Amino acid sequence: MVEKYITYQTLLAARDSALAARDSADWAFWAMLGTGAAAVATVIASIIAILAMFSWQKQIKVALRLELKKSIGKMQIAIETMPEKFTPAGLRNGQACSISLNSMVLSSNQTDILLYAEHKSIKELFNSAKGSWYSVNDSLNEEENLAWNKIETAFKSYYGCTNTKEELVTNLDSFLKKFKIYQTKRYLVG
Repeated sequence: MVEKYITYQTLLAARDSALAARDSADWAFWAMLGTGAAAVATVIASIIAILAMFSWQKQIKVALRLELKKSIGKMQIAIETMPEKFTPAGLRNGQACSISLNSMVLSSNQTDILLYAEHKSIKELFNSAKGSWYSVNDSLNEEENLAWNKIETAFKSYYGCTNTKEELVTNLDSFLKKFKIYQTKRYLVG
C-alpha cells in the first residue's frame, strides 16, 4: 500500500509538473507574440520616421522658396515708390547731408536725404533677396536662375545710377511669374 501511495503521489507531482510546464509554455507563447508585435511596431515606426525625415526636408525647401518669393515681392513693392532713376550727385549730397549735424543743412536738403535713404533701403532689400536666393539656388531650374540673373543685372544698373527702374520692375515681374514655390515630379505649382 505504501508503494501505491508513493506511486500516486509521484503521479500527482508529475501531473502538476506537466501543468506548470504547459502554463510556462503558454506564457512563453504570449511573450513571443508580444515580442513579435513590438518588432513590427518598431519597423513601422522606423518607416514613418524615415518618411517624416524626407517630408521635413521638402518642407524646409518650400519654406526657403517662399522666403525668396516674399523678399522679391517686398523689393517689388518698395521699387514702386523709388525714383525713376537715382542720380550720383543727389546720392552724394544726401549722404553728406544725412550725417550733418547742422539743422539748416538737414532742412534744406530733405529731398536728397530721402533719396539717399531710399537708395540704402533698396540695397538692404536686394541683399535680403540675394541671401534667400543663396539658400535655394541649387533647387532653382534653369529658367528661374536666368530670371534671377536678369534681376541682379538690372539691380546693379539701377543701384549704380546707370539705368531707370523700368528694367528692374520688368525683371521682378518676370521672376515672380516664373518662380514656383511647390515642386512635384510632374509639374510646378505656383
